[in-house]
Amino acid sequence: MRYPLRPKSYQVSVLSGVIFIFLFASPPAKATEFTFWKNLASEDQIFRQQELQYLPIGDHSASIQEFLANTPIVSNVDNGGLALGEDILVSNHAFSTKWQRYWLNANDMSHPLRAGQPLLQMPAKLWQTFTIRSLNHSYDSQHGTIFRTSPEQNRPSTIDTSLSFYQNLGGPTWMPANTFDREPAFLWGAPEQTRRWHPSFLGEISYHQASYHFFLESIYLQKSYFQHDTATESQRHTGSISWNSPDKINRVQAIFQFLSRDHLGLERGQDISDTLDTQNSSFLGQWQRSDQIFDGLVMQHSYLIGFSQEERKTSHNQIQRSLYDEVHFGPLQLPNQSTGISLDMLHQISPSAKKKRWQIQSRVRLESFQLKDNMQNISTTLSYLDQPLSVDLYDASQKINGQILHWRPRAQYNLFMNSIILETHLGVASAAALADGKPTLSQLSPTAQIRFQSQKRGSRWHFFAGLQHDAIPISSQELLFLHHNSLSGKRYAWSDSNSNGIYDSGEEQNILYRFGGPYHSRATGLKTAVMEELVMGTGVQLDTGWKLNIQGALRMYRNLYVVQYAPGYSDGYEQITRVDNIDSQILYDRTGGDVGQELYQLQNQKEPALYGDLEFQVIGEKILKVLYINFGLSMHYGQGKTVPGNGPEYNDIGVFNEITADPNQQIASMARLDYDRAFVGNLVIGFIPHPAVSLFHVLRYRDGEPLGRYIIAEGLTQGTIAVQTQERSQPPVGMPRYTYALTWDIRLLIQLRAQRLSIAFDVYNLLSSQTEIYEQTIYSPTYRDPVEAYPGRQFKAVIRYQYD
Repeated sequence: MRYPLRPKSYQVSVLSGVIFIFLFASPPAKATEFTFWKNLASEDQIFRQQELQYLPIGDHSASIQEFLANTPIVSNVDNGGLALGEDILVSNHAFSTKWQRYWLNANDMSHPLRAGQPLLQMPAKLWQTFTIRSLNHSYDSQHGTIFRTSPEQNRPSTIDTSLSFYQNLGGPTWMPANTFDREPAFLWGAPEQTRRWHPSFLGEISYHQASYHFFLESIYLQKSYFQHDTATESQRHTGSISWNSPDKINRVQAIFQFLSRDHLGLERGQDISDTLDTQNSSFLGQWQRSDQIFDGLVMQHSYLIGFSQEERKTSHNQIQRSLYDEVHFGPLQLPNQSTGISLDMLHQISPSAKKKRWQIQSRVRLESFQLKDNMQNISTTLSYLDQPLSVDLYDASQKINGQILHWRPRAQYNLFMNSIILETHLGVASAAALADGKPTLSQLSPTAQIRFQSQKRGSRWHFFAGLQHDAIPISSQELLFLHHNSLSGKRYAWSDSNSNGIYDSGEEQNILYRFGGPYHSRATGLKTAVMEELVMGTGVQLDTGWKLNIQGALRMYRNLYVVQYAPGYSDGYEQITRVDNIDSQILYDRTGGDVGQELYQLQNQKEPALYGDLEFQVIGEKILKVLYINFGLSMHYGQGKTVPGNGPEYNDIGVFNEITADPNQQIASMARLDYDRAFVGNLVIGFIPHPAVSLFHVLRYRDGEPLGRYIIAEGLTQGTIAVQTQERSQPPVGMPRYTYALTWDIRLLIQLRAQRLSIAFDVYNLLSSQTEIYEQTIYSPTYRDPVEAYPGRQFKAVIRYQYD
């Protein structure tokens, strides 16, 4: 047991980082005009594109969030955009990864089929501002990641070009153990080979003229993962055109994107022969219009249509998986074909006066998709320590169609009293989900919000408080679960009689259980999942030029979804006590019941999920005329009853699946959540000694993910299973966390010829910290050894030129 030998060294790590920053930084010289991003307490977290050029950000929106904000948690540590081309799961302020929304201006651009994902990835050069909004201090109902693309009308005609090169640097760590690294992960069993870039590039060109804007981007990225030398290839090609009418009444924008990726699933531990090749084409079209309908009244319209077509395919008729990988890396990626269409319409009436006392808004969103799981004649096998456990045989593939219609009317009234604004919102969240045209699930819930803020002109103080009640929208996850044609099949014990390591026809033994849409239903009187939230904060501008912001949030989620056996259709279980070399453990042995005839039901959880956080932000602009500082620290606590496991596909309060019907999988299920990192911190220190030169440092701290110990229970009637027997990070009985991740990234930016020519050099994980990412949570001789180390030192060079 090595964990007690590795105490956390918070103070030493942070102090070492600060010392190194000042050793490497340029000396003060001339002041320059530079305004850092808007502060947290007054207007959310808003980042402007012209400021991000100073920072060593990656090219994925999740990278930007991880670099700049304390609130988001990314499923895998995304070092400098290393995860570009992959699905990224993000949690903002303990929102489920399944509930994340993505917005383009006033419209929802979330994917109609893949819950929690955007319809397309927005390149950084395509938006003017980037907002992370996940707390109740906003003036509208948009929560999530918001991209705004409103080009400046009076900007001169320009052609902007840039080319970025990526490369792995590697090399030894530059810090001794027990500071940044604590102890290099490979010394405890992690492979020395980590995730890394191979030579890759990104090219962009944009043209702006008055009210027109054109944009093209191409990315070719090669990367490899810790267990394979083979480089995977990702491509992303994006094109955009936008137009503003001279009278500023109409605005039209269209975005096209094509993505391809080979060996999808390699990042989840799948063997390279079992990975998928994937291609995706997406389109977004948006039209916005503003009209003066009566004297003093403005009518705003905003429409967005989205389209996505994706294919994930494999050349093999069997996909193999180890129980070890299932526990540590998440579920299998399976081949399928999908088409998704979304239509989002917003209509809004408000006074044209600067102080808008009232506003009426109606949002209608239609999501439609078609999905075909290409699993016919394909089987998936599960093994542990090279011993066969089970095989899944699937029913005939069928195309399924689903539609979800959302309607959210709301009214807002603002009361202005000297230096105080009292803002109230009342609305309704309604939705209906249809499977092949037949209703499967509906939603009708009131929504309410009240917000107070002080806004005295000239005052250095700012204060706000808010309270809200909102419904969790229905997503494709619920519809796919309830769809009668969703992927289904039966799981059998597997004998592997010829010991060739693959399933051959006839090797299936007794049935373990059946699964899939034909055996799913919803409970009578299923309630809408809801959220209640209280948030308050304050900010102060000091005489010395420093700003201080503090805010806190408390949230409760009720009526969350869980899957249980339907009444009268369940397997029988008997409680037993098993004693091993850890301790005595209560398990459940199957005694019979409706084995192979199971029916499952979507029900409401009885236990609510809780979340609380406290955040601090310190901003210093033009300190000593050339120094810029932004320091953020947040403390989180999240607890909920979830699908067992370690990672966002499991212990996330928005995720549900059939596994929870087994009482063994409800043991220790109420615990800390995957995105609960306890402590999260960012430190940005920038030097601009000359208008042409800047050097910015970003230190990121992420506390370790909560983990729960697994045991492999053998000899049960239902076969060998993995059971999480200890709560995640719940003292005094729960396990602690993975070790923290702490990295230092830098960007040197040189701007010449009146800033027309820019050259930037980024180094990610400058010290080449080799901290672990995952640990082995299955109790064995290698228990708590690292599975993977943090990506090593990476390099990116960017050259940009602007023509007038």
